[in-house]
Amino acid sequence: MKKICAMLLLGTLFFNLSWAWAKTSKNFDLWLYELGAYDLFVNQKFALTPALVKPFLESCFKLKKYEQIINFFHTQTKLISTLPSPTQKSIYLIYARALRAQGDFFEAAYQYARLKDLLSPKELKKVIKTEPNLDNFILCACLDQLWSTTLPDPLKWQKILNFALASWPNALVFKELSQLKLSPPVISPEKKYLLGLKLILIDYLGLNPNIFSLQSFSNWQKFMHLLLAKDTSNNLWQEIFGQDFVQFQGERFQTNSTKLKEFINHLNLLSAKEGLVLIQKQLSSIFIEPAVKKQLSLLYFAYLIFNHKLKQAQKLTRSLASNDLKLNLVLARLNNDPQLVFKLYPTYSKQFLKTSLALVGFQFTELKDPLHPEPLSMLAYYQRLTAKRELNYTSAYQLSFLFPHSYWGQQAHLFLAKNAYKKGQKKLAWTYLKKVNPKLLGPKTNIEFLKAKAGLLMELDHPKQALQVYLQLLSDLKPNQLDLDPVKIVKLGLLAQRLGQLALAENIFTNLLTNFPKLSSSLRAETYFWLAETYQLEQKNKQAIKEYLKVAYFYPQEHIWAITALYRAAQLSEQLGNTAMAKKLYTLVIKKADQKSQKQAAKQRLQELSPASDHTYFIY
Repeated sequence: MKKICAMLLLGTLFFNLSWAWAKTSKNFDLWLYELGAYDLFVNQKFALTPALVKPFLESCFKLKKYEQIINFFHTQTKLISTLPSPTQKSIYLIYARALRAQGDFFEAAYQYARLKDLLSPKELKKVIKTEPNLDNFILCACLDQLWSTTLPDPLKWQKILNFALASWPNALVFKELSQLKLSPPVISPEKKYLLGLKLILIDYLGLNPNIFSLQSFSNWQKFMHLLLAKDTSNNLWQEIFGQDFVQFQGERFQTNSTKLKEFINHLNLLSAKEGLVLIQKQLSSIFIEPAVKKQLSLLYFAYLIFNHKLKQAQKLTRSLASNDLKLNLVLARLNNDPQLVFKLYPTYSKQFLKTSLALVGFQFTELKDPLHPEPLSMLAYYQRLTAKRELNYTSAYQLSFLFPHSYWGQQAHLFLAKNAYKKGQKKLAWTYLKKVNPKLLGPKTNIEFLKAKAGLLMELDHPKQALQVYLQLLSDLKPNQLDLDPVKIVKLGLLAQRLGQLALAENIFTNLLTNFPKLSSSLRAETYFWLAETYQLEQKNKQAIKEYLKVAYFYPQEHIWAITALYRAAQLSEQLGNTAMAKKLYTLVIKKADQKSQKQAAKQRLQELSPASDHTYFIY
């Protein structure tokens, strides 16, 4: 009976192995791919058949071999044309992603747009949801083309915008871009800054821009308009400056006077010239309340600028005290005093204030980028730094300093922290990590931040804090995203186990085994062992036995773990009443153990188990 039980156990394990092999052994190349051995699969010398195209390109993408993917599409047009429709849909998405990762923004945007011809509306909607920040990416790709020295291909440009308008119909930004002329007229700096004053005041006062003859914008003018648009879902400023822009965008002229609100609505029906005349008449009335008259003076100030009467407007600046940055940008421009803005708004980042002042015509040498000599060159410079969607030390340092509240500024903090850590400067790394504001991070960057924070806290000997961060990480992280250092993960799992957080420990060890197929034999055996021990502490004895036996069966070369696992499995078998299995396991310990103490302990337990107590107990 003992032999039968042992054979059943080993037979079960052998059957599982045989079944796994039979399932994947039809094609060795595909088997490697299914196992996740992407590097081995890509390096295999095989003829690229239609069945292997998608796995090949997916493997190249996972290995970040983007040039190999792009080269495939340049050289394998005939093969691509023979592929079935579902395969073509998948590989063109991979192509778009590769171009995006490689930094060829406009071509990537075009390939995304081509998916509209290949996918059903439902499939396209799913792709849009799964692609990170695709709307922002398409916008940046279009703006980048507008700033380039060569005009974009008009057919590709139109296809991209048609795709964007269909995918995000409520995004005003793409409607504005679709109206652009690809050959912008030359406009003087004076007219540019005057237009900036107008647009800021229109936005601040909530007026209708259509009454001010602003329809024939150049590219620069349109871009200026986009920055002040009410729809901020795709706004580049929001990406760059984060909370600064949210605060700035929220500033609006407020009044409690119902009559004044009705008056503003009436102004929206008039031209700028007619509006100025009407405001002047109202101000001459002796029946207007002082509070309303003060607010009416602000409208008068704005309409003077709309009618290019700047000298008259300048005389009113002293009487228009306000806490709102939008209004003070205009006042600073008319008084030629940018320091006014820096003094009044210490809570805004300095670079945001400088860029805002550039909108109304102030020139700062540090804003100039020789490649993009536009007044909005800080925005262009930001795009230049982030064009490759990759950081080096120089770009990270500049982004960290110049754009601390931006998405890429936050990533720069992480990059510099990693750089300091690699140099052994752990305290400096922690200093950079403390600058990160999780509220300003995207989901992926936040996960990267939590990984770095958990690991560094462990290094700095703060295990309890590290465990709390890791717990948060697990709540946000999908299993296939887990890529912390495996040794650190094992330590965190043991810490959770010692603190009595057994469910967390189980989760940590299980995720490690699932998501690290290339763990060393020793570390994998150790992880299985601690997982089994965690099950044992949770009183999940059947699961514990199964995991202990995995250690002994699959990793016999890891002697210290394998022998101890056999012994523990035997003990638990005893507790469950399966003495036949326990005896067999103790016998294996006696045969395999090197240490006398292990042999003696197993012999003692074997002697104490009486033959009368033998019976078969099937665990599986």
